[in-house]
This record gives sequence, C-alpha cells and structure tokens, in this order.
Amino acid sequence: MIRPGTSGHQQPPGSVHVATVVAEALLTELRSGLYGVRRPVNVDHSHTHLPGYDAPEAVRALQVPYEFDPGAHQPAGVPARELSWEERVTDVREGLFRVAETVLGELGEEMGTSLFLIGAEGSRAERRELFRDRIRAGRPTVSLAETGSLETLLVGGDARAASLSILVWLPNWPLAAATVTLESALTADCTSAYRLSVAGEWELLTEDTPAATPGPGYLVVPWSLVSRVDRLTAAYPRIEFHDETTSVIIQAVLNHSVPAAIHPSGDVLDSAVLLIAAAHGLAVRLYDAKGAPMVPWEASKLLFRAVKEGEPTLPGVVIARDEFTAQRVSALLGDPVRDGDDNAGSGRRR
Repeated sequence: MIRPGTSGHQQPPGSVHVATVVAEALLTELRSGLYGVRRPVNVDHSHTHLPGYDAPEAVRALQVPYEFDPGAHQPAGVPARELSWEERVTDVREGLFRVAETVLGELGEEMGTSLFLIGAEGSRAERRELFRDRIRAGRPTVSLAETGSLETLLVGGDARAASLSILVWLPNWPLAAATVTLESALTADCTSAYRLSVAGEWELLTEDTPAATPGPGYLVVPWSLVSRVDRLTAAYPRIEFHDETTSVIIQAVLNHSVPAAIHPSGDVLDSAVLLIAAAHGLAVRLYDAKGAPMVPWEASKLLFRAVKEGEPTLPGVVIARDEFTAQRVSALLGDPVRDGDDNAGSGRRR
C-alpha cells in the first residue's frame, strides 16, 4: 500500500504513511458523500402502471381548479420520502468513520499492530482523555475530528465549509497530521510534508515545489476579532470573516493564494492544520510571540504535549505565506489576544 508520489519518494510504514492512506480514503468518501446528496429526486411513478390510468385525462384534470380535501390521500407522483438533512449529514459522517476504521484495520494487518480510531463516539473531553491515556500506555492511536459544518458543505458544496483533522501517533514515530477538505488532502510530520496531486499521487514537498503567488490585501479573520478590524483594514482591505477558520485556512492559504490568516484558540484534536501549515512551508507564530515562527518540530511538540498533558485547547496563531507577513499581522493585532477576547461572536456583522 506504500505508493510513491511524482517525486519518486516512498514513505516508510510509519505515522505519516498511516496519515496519508487514511486521508486519501477520507477524501474519496467525502466526495462520494457530497455527490450522493446530489442524486435526482426519487419520484414514485408506480401510478402510471395502475389499471385504468389515463395519462391524457390526468393532464386535463390539471386544468380543474384545485379544492383542498383534508380526507384525500396524498396524490400519486409525489417525491418518495427522502432523508432529512440531519439524517443525511449523519449518514455521511458515519460513512467517513466506517471508511477510516476499515483502512486502519487493513493497515494494522500489514504493519502487524492494532490502530485504534478515536472520534466516532464520546464528547470532545472524553476523546482527548482517551487519546492521552493511549499515548501514555504506548498504544497506536488515530484521532479523526470534524471542523466547521459538514451540513453546510453538503448543502452548498463549498470546500471551505468543513474539513477533517487527523492526528496519528505510533510508538517510536513522530506525531503525524493530515487535513482533508473537498478539494485536498495534506499530510505531514516534523520532517516531511505531502500533498495529494490532481493525478491522485502523493507528492513530497521540497524547497523547489512551486507555490501560488499570494494575492495582495487578503486576510482571513475569525469573527471573534471583529472589534480589531480597524487595526487591519489599512494593510488588508480584503478581509474575510468566518465563524470557523480552520477549513478556510486550508483552502485559502494552503491551497490557494490568500497570504495570511488568523487561527483562534481551538481544540487540540481540531488543530492538525498547525503542523500541516508549518511543515508545508508557511510561517506559523503565536499571536504574541516575539521570536521566529514555529518550525515543524515545534508545532509537532505543541500538539503532542497538549494531547499528552491533557490541555484542551491550543493558543491562537497567525498563519502566513512568509515570516514578514506573519510578524506584520501579529503587530497589527496589538494587545495579547486571550480566550473570549472581544466576546466571540457577539459583535458579528451581518
């Protein structure tokens, strides 16, 4: 199952390999879930086969003014019952976890170990505690978390609406991470980074990997910082505000040409994007840091320590195409940004 990318590099069967195989399977399943929702309406045409049914007469009957009869049965030809949106989202979500479990079972057999999946059940606190306990016991573990709104993704098809955050821990291997959106699958550990190409091959990113030229003046900001917009607009007149920025950062900054984004404090299991961004060559720095941005091993250490020590959230960061831009955004933000700053969401613009 080890597949070379276009660079010819092959991954050893470690944590980053597990992350790439799971991420690719989840990308396929996520797309299948969206396209499945787009199926044509299932209209019941069984009435056309009933004895005595006269199609021309049925058409002429349409010209007769309709009078509501509460005792009448539902007319034939109406759409058959479709799943509610809540049921559809649940079906897609369950499908993602089934695929992940299947792939991990196959990988575990190849690697001679058991790969345990966290994410399908339990509260966030329970999942964090389970991950921590398994790491302390030295047991291979994979965490799968959903960020953003899966329903919004399925309804509108916007790749920035939701993403999957994957963390993989194996004994004697560095922590690996992966992110999946409708458009992309990205993986990394503290020493390497991979991207699934359009051709379906995993590419190892190097210093020679081309990157899109950033568009000037664009910035992604969480709604929780809307009160600080006046500090940013002179340098970044094209600010996009979002309730949840993880999926937007993956799409806009990593996959496309937005030069920078602000990622607020968030759940550690949702934060694979921090390691992904750092390993994929972006500048990742804490809001209030005075030094250089985090290198990949520092981002990996931040995630691993938070999981192992039971820290529920990670601090907010600026993620940018280069160090200068990251420093600039941090400086413009000004005062230290703390959890609950600006009464998150209360000042949201309409």
